[in-house]
Amino acid sequence: MFRDEFSIQFHGFHPSEETESMVRERLGLLHEKAPYGATVSARFFRHDGHLKATITINSHAGRFFAVSTGEHLREVIQNAVDQIHKQMEKSKTLRLRQEGLRDFRIKVTDHDQDFGSAI
Repeated sequence: MFRDEFSIQFHGFHPSEETESMVRERLGLLHEKAPYGATVSARFFRHDGHLKATITINSHAGRFFAVSTGEHLREVIQNAVDQIHKQMEKSKTLRLRQEGLRDFRIKVTDHDQDFGSAI
């Protein structure tokens, strides 16, 4: 992972080394599942005892964004990561459907040309 492909910022608190390591691990796994060349940016905010996480992934396949709030960092990050996973799966499914339709149109067109030349 290159430095410019992955960034984490904490606002309003300083996590323990163990907590920061957990956050980096979860986001690292998310980055591995992101489209090739994607950049991941995560921000964590603490205000009045509440946490808020925002995760953004920018890639050639699109932009994925999640916001999660709560009182416990593990829950907040897991919720945001789950949101991103769902968005990436949906994007992948749509892209595969579009590619499948394009391939189908090409095959039908090729078949029609072959059939037309036999007449």
